[in-house]
Amino acid sequence: METTPSRRLLFSIVIVWSFINHPTAVPSKFGSNCDKLTPPENGIIIQNSVGSTYRRLEVICKPGYRLSGSRWRICTPFGKWTGIPAKCEDIDECFTKGKFYPCHHSADCINTIGSFHCVCLPGYYGNGIECKRSEQNLLRKSTDNCGSVELKNDTVTSRKRFRRVVAGRDSYPGEWPWQASIEIKKKVRLPFIAGALVKPGWVLTVASQLYIGTRLISKSDIKVILGDYDREKYESHEQRFQVEKIFIHPKFNREKVSYDIALLKLKNIEKRTAYVNSICLVGGRKARVFESREHLATVSGWGTSKVVDIGEYPGAFSRRLKQATIPLRDARTCKKATAYGFHTKSMLCAGYISGIASPCFGDHGAPLVIEDPYSRRWVLIGLYSWSEGCGRREKFSYYTRVSKFRKWITSLIRKTS
Repeated sequence: METTPSRRLLFSIVIVWSFINHPTAVPSKFGSNCDKLTPPENGIIIQNSVGSTYRRLEVICKPGYRLSGSRWRICTPFGKWTGIPAKCEDIDECFTKGKFYPCHHSADCINTIGSFHCVCLPGYYGNGIECKRSEQNLLRKSTDNCGSVELKNDTVTSRKRFRRVVAGRDSYPGEWPWQASIEIKKKVRLPFIAGALVKPGWVLTVASQLYIGTRLISKSDIKVILGDYDREKYESHEQRFQVEKIFIHPKFNREKVSYDIALLKLKNIEKRTAYVNSICLVGGRKARVFESREHLATVSGWGTSKVVDIGEYPGAFSRRLKQATIPLRDARTCKKATAYGFHTKSMLCAGYISGIASPCFGDHGAPLVIEDPYSRRWVLIGLYSWSEGCGRREKFSYYTRVSKFRKWITSLIRKTS
């Protein structure tokens, strides 16, 4: 852009005036003595140099964020930046995407950090952008009433439009009655893992964490706790069990981490209470409905809530049972996001691109569940197996696809019961 004579004259006057009054403040190149400008969180800075006389920077926010402050920052001859320091604030896309609601009229809009997600209301299926009425109950009535939650919390189960899904929050006692805490005596690095009660007297977990080196852990070194909530104190609704037998899937591969699943047979049958109940299993066409891309699922465990890179120390485990709600991803996205092998037949993945919510160290075996919109009962679709660190951007968490093992689970339970 060309400068007018009047602007050039004004510019020259400023330089002369600054030299007379502040001779030490004028560098050899006008604008080179300003401190380095740090970009705001979730924003970037682009340098726009006009000629060689001064330095102008432009602040741009990442998608999903709104700029607050000055977009343009110019270095003055006094070593100061003009304008107001910029911030990139999260946009509530559920209410700011023009005059139109971004989700289907039969869906809730859930605002997340830098993005948003749509989830269909009870009785509807779809990705939230398009929702179709469900004409049938995919979970037929069963004698054990699997997947039902008796204890309700109005602040959690209400269908109001949520402001934000955060990295994880404390659950409340009885919210996930199928959750199992599996304590391992001789495993120092990871003294406990998680699992899910799938049938009376049977707990499902991952096989990869039941080994010390290449040796399978002895059943006498494992203790299963059902109804647990606070790991640091005994609670009256807890039920503790010894393990009678460990069943590892015959195709389990420790190097490829494929077919990562195991069944634990308890020595006694649990007592069904409001704090202890089994989770539903589905397969075939029903499973494909629940595993649809962009559906929201919930994972729960006692692992660390710290953002961890590969090789970093994860820090302390959570005292109370935590949970996070995350979107499912398609197989192509899951495979592209990791340099490691992703076995599409036996695994699925979930998580936000921003990495704001994910399971972590100590959550291995944690159940990934999704609610049937018709019956309001819950289905087990995954068991947390591995991830590249925790809460990292553009990295997802990987789960054993439980529906692929339903026949193995049911036939094994039938043969040994």
